[in-house]
Amino acid sequence: MPAKEVSLLPPIRNDEITLVFQGEAHPCLERNVARSRAVLPGVKIVVSTLDVGGGSLKRFDLDVDFIVSDDPGALPPYKKGKRAPVNNVNRQIATSRAGLARVKSRYAVKIRTDCELSSRAFVDIYSRVAERVPNPNRLLTSSIYTLHPDGIEAFPFHLSDWFFFGPTELLRTYYDVPFMTGEDAVWFNAERPHTKGSNYFARRYCARFSPEQYLTIEFAKKIGGYVTPSFLNDSSERIKSEYQRFLSKECIVCEPDDLGLRFDKYAHASRSNYQFFNCVWGSDWEKMRERFEEVVAASKTSRELLTPSRPGPDAGRRRAAVRAMRRIDLILPLLGTAGLMPLVGDVLGFYRKLEGLTSDA
Repeated sequence: MPAKEVSLLPPIRNDEITLVFQGEAHPCLERNVARSRAVLPGVKIVVSTLDVGGGSLKRFDLDVDFIVSDDPGALPPYKKGKRAPVNNVNRQIATSRAGLARVKSRYAVKIRTDCELSSRAFVDIYSRVAERVPNPNRLLTSSIYTLHPDGIEAFPFHLSDWFFFGPTELLRTYYDVPFMTGEDAVWFNAERPHTKGSNYFARRYCARFSPEQYLTIEFAKKIGGYVTPSFLNDSSERIKSEYQRFLSKECIVCEPDDLGLRFDKYAHASRSNYQFFNCVWGSDWEKMRERFEEVVAASKTSRELLTPSRPGPDAGRRRAAVRAMRRIDLILPLLGTAGLMPLVGDVLGFYRKLEGLTSDA
């Protein structure tokens, strides 16, 4: 096998990075900005939020570039249920796009206003990966809510939108997408039902795609060369293979704690047995990337690159857990109504412990 070409990326300095805090002006914003600045001295900071009316917007006493955009409005809830949150994907697009437009540095972070950085570990991770892969221009993102192609929910092309780091122009491309339409926001209805065999988690959705999926799919279509889903749980073997290729070639996926990302609101997600079998962990991503590079090195035609990559050593145990979830699919709505869904997590935790599985497996 010929020697692999690698990138010689120079060290990334703090003054080459801009943090774009995007979203609602939470009470914790001032603290999050201060703590993030403390671990990244010299970094530039942009806060991009919305004018939602009613005089509720608070301008903090911060040494930042503070941007207030017009509110494009919320879309209807993307899931069913009385407590389902409204769909804020267009608000995220508007504020992220406005914030990134102000960035002048080579690299940028897009981070939620209710998150903070506890270290610059994400820079070191990005640099280490860039030194050993052919394409260093990648999006570094959180493992939590970057969904696995063989995971429980099985929603392909679903990157976590908590945090992104990478070249500024690449982040701008990611968010330079059209707003989600009203039709896509209420795609599934009596006239357009979910496909036969859709699992419980897909059947809860009204929107054609989750907010995270919508952004990832639009980005994948823009950079070209990827076959993307037509709806939320469009997960044929071809599309799953394309998703793995996308993750391997365009992304870096890592656990929030390893990135230095703190998100207190969802701290429990990193400990969730459900999410363990649902998300792409750093070790999963490394295996995907290695298998993809093996296929690229061995392939003689472009068609070979589109065949499903062979499963990793832990794929069988993940798929066994997912098959078990599918067997109880019809009773999951009853468990949810009765408030017994935590029992599912307990059973998954027992299986995980029995098999000795960890996120580093």
